[in-house]
Amino acid sequence: MSSKLSKSMESSSDAVDAAIARVAELLRSPDDLVKTSLLRKRLVIEKATIDAQLKTGVKAQLDTTQDGIDTLTSSRKQMAIIKDNMQAIDRLCSEAQNMIQHFPRINKISQIHRNFVATRDTVQRL
Repeated sequence: MSSKLSKSMESSSDAVDAAIARVAELLRSPDDLVKTSLLRKRLVIEKATIDAQLKTGVKAQLDTTQDGIDTLTSSRKQMAIIKDNMQAIDRLCSEAQNMIQHFPRINKISQIHRNFVATRDTVQRL
């Protein structure tokens, strides 16, 4: 916890140092003090521009994050539906196997019938 506090204090100190350097750069000579109201207006406009850019950037990030969360939620729902459907298919397959006692025999008769139909068609074409 104290490391977070010290990092925050360092960050604040860095910001103050940067602000002092910027003011020193803007007010190099005594004549610059006359222009303070003009400088103040320019800095207010600059701050408003930066704030607007930050607001736009934050909104874009929040929108992207919300879209990602929505996609994950939708995917989770779809996966649950797929899981339920797969369980239903598995259950139906198990039930179907129990319902058809002579499936191998029925399958063989069906194959014989298909072969018979194919043979008949071949004979008719000759």
